[in-house]
Amino acid sequence: MKYAKYAWWGLVFSLLGTLLLFTGCHGVSVPENFQTVSVTPHRAEVSWQESPGAESYQVEIVAENGLTLPVQTTQSTSLTLDDLSADTSYTLTLTALQGDSQSDPAQLTVKTLPISVGTVTGAEAVVSEENPLEYTISWQPYQTVETNADGTAPTVSYALYESTKEDVGYQLVSGDLTETSRTLTGTKELCRRYYKVCPVLTVDGKQFTGSLCEQPALVTTGLRNDLTVSAQATSSHSILEVSWTPYDTSRLDSALDNPTVSYTLYGAYTEDGEYEQLASGLTDTTWEERGLLGDMTRYYKVAVTVTAGELSMTTAPSAQAAGATTPLSPAQQEAQQEQQQPTQQPTQTAQPSQNQQSQTPQTPQEPVSPQPPEETPSEPSEPDDTTPDSEAVKLLQAQVVAQQIAQEINANYTGRSDLDKVSAAAEMVAEYCRQGTESDSQDSATAYGVFIKGEYSSAGATRALGMVLDYLGYSWTHINADTPNHQWCELTMDGQSGWADGQSGTAGYGSIH
Repeated sequence: MKYAKYAWWGLVFSLLGTLLLFTGCHGVSVPENFQTVSVTPHRAEVSWQESPGAESYQVEIVAENGLTLPVQTTQSTSLTLDDLSADTSYTLTLTALQGDSQSDPAQLTVKTLPISVGTVTGAEAVVSEENPLEYTISWQPYQTVETNADGTAPTVSYALYESTKEDVGYQLVSGDLTETSRTLTGTKELCRRYYKVCPVLTVDGKQFTGSLCEQPALVTTGLRNDLTVSAQATSSHSILEVSWTPYDTSRLDSALDNPTVSYTLYGAYTEDGEYEQLASGLTDTTWEERGLLGDMTRYYKVAVTVTAGELSMTTAPSAQAAGATTPLSPAQQEAQQEQQQPTQQPTQTAQPSQNQQSQTPQTPQEPVSPQPPEETPSEPSEPDDTTPDSEAVKLLQAQVVAQQIAQEINANYTGRSDLDKVSAAAEMVAEYCRQGTESDSQDSATAYGVFIKGEYSSAGATRALGMVLDYLGYSWTHINADTPNHQWCELTMDGQSGWADGQSGTAGYGSIH
């Protein structure tokens, strides 16, 4: 009995020890409802329900890269974690503490927010003046208030995207750009491309990309003008043939819509003089300048225009080339001296224009029919009014054409009436006008403008016809000279008063209707 009594008490104490051991380790329950309250790129707030008997709580923090942060202890049922890395997942392990004992853990994964990045503004493109294939895209610096977890400023870089269309299809061209510009060199001429930029922030070792800028920078590469121009004398001392190498269309962007090439020709009397437009819209690579004087040197430049749909671009003029007409032979020079004056001086009562002054006309050696400009020229640059030699040459050029017209009429209208001859002269002058462009430029009011430059006005057509009438031997009067009104020639034909209109190409007896 004695031993049985001790055995019973031993069993009781053993059970009590086991119970005390169990209650000592598990006296605090696991915190429940462990959850995220709020989160930002660098901060997270968590909370949980109170565990009965808990004296404090402990939170262990491990980042997604395995980095362990300092353990956090609190007596509250919430905790705010600062200085976290943006867009990073953290595993939080929570236990309740009571003396030397602790509860089983509760776990929660928290992920901080990514950095919000906006867009850049002010994207623009500038093509180099030296190299038409080189261009620079630039934009305004991106400003941000974001910081790294430690409070330092993030690194700002940029990514440049390119597309053949304005709104879609952008592909990365360059990344990790630290400057606010990028210079690129294209491979094709007249190549149109759109560029957009987006900012990239490097925060806490991670990159965060913004949106592409709304307004793209448009680039159209230029055209290179490396044409070789030449001017050759012809069998006629009054004509120069200008030619140039064709533009190589293989240099154009293959995406262009049916591109066409044309040329604009410029001429000057001196190498460094004022270059005037002689013809535009030329599709051939040759052109003849007529009405020149013997042994005259002229200088030429050519510009290229490429048109594709609504896109059109013109180069600067090429390097100049010089050419000289055929010199007059001694016999031609002697004949010219014998015919320096018209057979009859003009007697018009209106104030004489530059084409009606007593000048020495050049007698052509090879009369030809009027040759109007092949293409309608556009507005030329104004000549230098301070160069009288140039103006004198213009007058002589016009006189050459006028004398050719008069010689052709005399040859083909022998025995015909005055009205027939004057009508023929008016029609030939009108044909020059029809092949030219009506203008209000200074030259358009002269015979030079009508015969040589391809520009005319009512005043110019009247003076051009008057110059022909001078060489035909008719006295005439310039009606409405130096006024904005319509102008014509008044003269006597076949013993009757009459009129002739160089712009309309008509003539008649009596008064003009």
